Amino acid sequence: MDDSVVGILVFGTVTLLVSLVCHRLLRSFALATLVSGPVAALLFQILVYLQLGYLDPFFLIAFFVSTLIAWVISFGVGSFLRVVGLRDGSRSDDTPRDRR
Repeated sequence: MDDSVVGILVFGTVTLLVSLVCHRLLRSFALATLVSGPVAALLFQILVYLQLGYLDPFFLIAFFVSTLIAWVISFGVGSFLRVVGLRDGSRSDDTPRDRR
């Protein structure tokens, strides 16, 4: 595999995992989406630094673009979790239903 393909796969995996954790732990959909973008981009930049051994000269631009892409991915992950019902533990079978 090419290095760019590996980088995209690593970024996608990191972003997906960070988005899942944020949307499961934070109550607010907007807050989870906003937090997970920069956190995923920062974690990815740290991994790139560890792999290269030096800080990329354009890391600020890469961080900004990565954050924008991570926000889109996080919005998709949060929307999926909301539709499936796995967000905030709302899909627990032992919770009592509304008794009217």
